[in-house]
Amino acid sequence: GTQVGQAALAVMRDTAKKAGRKGLPGGGGAASEHTDLQDDEEREMVRRRVEVGIARACANLNDLEVAVDYTRRLESKFLAEIETSYPRGHETEQLRMCVKNLGAVTDSFRLSSDRTVERLGGT
Repeated sequence: GTQVGQAALAVMRDTAKKAGRKGLPGGGGAASEHTDLQDDEEREMVRRRVEVGIARACANLNDLEVAVDYTRRLESKFLAEIETSYPRGHETEQLRMCVKNLGAVTDSFRLSSDRTVERLGGT
């Protein structure tokens, strides 16, 4: 949660700084048609687009983290409910195994989230 948000914000700042330092493709030198003001405006526009894109990615990543947390809670509550409310038997065991499969799904979401953060940190 918090670690993900901090990493994402650090990446956003670094990426925005890099976008601000780099010129746009096709520009160059004193013979350029663009004025310095136009170049600055274009760089600022690119920087803002990068920031918005990163902010959206961070929001999506946060949504994934929240989904993982809620799914784990749901699995736990379902398993507790099955234990206390259903008679022991083959059907109940099948239901329990079905609910336990939620754990594999949340683990894959968590792994995906961790990989995304690692990739963001590497850019």
